[in-house]
Amino acid sequence: MSDYQRQHCQAHVDKAKHNEKHLNDVLKQVSLYPDWVVAVAFYVAVHYVEAYFTSTGLPEDQRHNVRNQVLSASSDSRLRKIRGRYMALYNRSRFARYFPTSHARIRPDEAKRFAGDACVFIPKSLGY
Repeated sequence: MSDYQRQHCQAHVDKAKHNEKHLNDVLKQVSLYPDWVVAVAFYVAVHYVEAYFTSTGLPEDQRHNVRNQVLSASSDSRLRKIRGRYMALYNRSRFARYFPTSHARIRPDEAKRFAGDACVFIPKSLGY
């Protein structure tokens, strides 16, 4: 990995950890803001995935649809392992962000599960 890749990868990991701090704050009020827990969890996961893409030479792209296509088409075993949970988080975060009643339709336990995927399962599976 080049110095640029290493620095860029670390920048994504740092951003993921920064987002995790905010997620921990929002989790304290998960019963009021389950939609925000899911939305922030997704952005934690995005930066771990982008870090992995950078470290392995996969194409990075800030557009969700391109990232999802790369993730879906990859034969990389680590990406295959997280694919289902990442895509579930992506889909639920879109619901959380764009549907006006999402705060009432996402259960707190569901939001906590997605937070665990973003902060534990995905980074651990990708080696972070």
